[in-house]
Amino acid sequence: RATFPYRVNCKLLMRFVTTSGTDKYFVCSGTMMDSEVVLTAAHCVFNRDADINDWAAEIWVYPAWANDGSGTDNQAQSYGEARGTSYIAGSGYVNSGDWDRDNAAVRVTRAVGQLTGSFGWAWGFDCATIQGRTYNNAAYPSEDCNASGTLHNGRDMIFWSGDVDACPDNQMQ
Repeated sequence: RATFPYRVNCKLLMRFVTTSGTDKYFVCSGTMMDSEVVLTAAHCVFNRDADINDWAAEIWVYPAWANDGSGTDNQAQSYGEARGTSYIAGSGYVNSGDWDRDNAAVRVTRAVGQLTGSFGWAWGFDCATIQGRTYNNAAYPSEDCNASGTLHNGRDMIFWSGDVDACPDNQMQ
């Protein structure tokens, strides 16, 4: 997945420390928004679980990472690894868990976005315009495999495509 636009998408590996001092690891998706900033969800940088409830201790960023099927995780692959140096998420999510405010940014140690490229920003469209477009998403979905036996293991880039059914109150559904 080293071609554009796939290479702009990143696998994020986060390490959180529980209240008892043990490490917990999670996988999330992100997108290069400029040379040194990854756009992601706030729940990827700040965990509100009762046994964690704190910021990530470390975040590793792997642009265009793809499971090569070899049985080993060669995370660096085409564009190498970047490390998160600072994380930002709004107080609406951090303080009260407001899912309408579930967005964050991660600054990284190297300008990997210079190699991958980045997506632009857009806003302010009416619902008819939003519904008239097809949206493409490449991400690394991850769920608890013990609970559901899911194939979404966070190791593979998955691609979805579709349009928006409704957009009431500036919410895309």
